[in-house]
Amino acid sequence: MRGVVVTADAMHTQRAHAEHVIAAGGHYLLVVKGNQKQLRRLPWRQIPLQARTTGARHGRARSAV
Repeated sequence: MRGVVVTADAMHTQRAHAEHVIAAGGHYLLVVKGNQKQLRRLPWRQIPLQARTTGARHGRARSAV
């Protein structure tokens, strides 16, 4: 998987999946839902926001920031 970037929805945002991709030499981009408590400790304000997804129910609208 060298040079491959795996993207996945929230269903695949699991530690084992990420570790498998890394072990195979790949990179990943995973969707994270706001209800993940362990994520609150990360320094989010230090990361520049490039886009925001908004929407209702299953539809999403992407808007540039």
